[in-house]
Amino acid sequence: HCITDYIQTDNEHSTGIVKVSLSSKKEATYEIVHPVAWDFIEVSPEIVARRLAVRDGDQADRIGGRDAAYHAAVGAAFRRFADAEPSRFARIGGDGDPEAVHQAVLTALEPLLP
Repeated sequence: HCITDYIQTDNEHSTGIVKVSLSSKKEATYEIVHPVAWDFIEVSPEIVARRLAVRDGDQADRIGGRDAAYHAAVGAAFRRFADAEPSRFARIGGDGDPEAVHQAVLTALEPLLP
């Protein structure tokens, strides 16, 4: 059973494809199929922890429930991706209030939308 409560979908604006493979030990590996564009919302660890606690309470999902080291590693990986291919990423400051972050995402995406 796959829970998709926290996955955004948009049939009108494709965001890309990720191929997921499971090893015999049921460990996942991911391959991002190019071409793809990303938004990268950079948020300080303290704000991430606070937002996850508000969103999830004591019922965190499989990603939100991971420890700070996991989230730091994911953030570092996305910074490396964005540094390597800056034209494919819109870097968004995510420490502001949700409305400001939302507006920053819309502003970054506006030139890409039909």
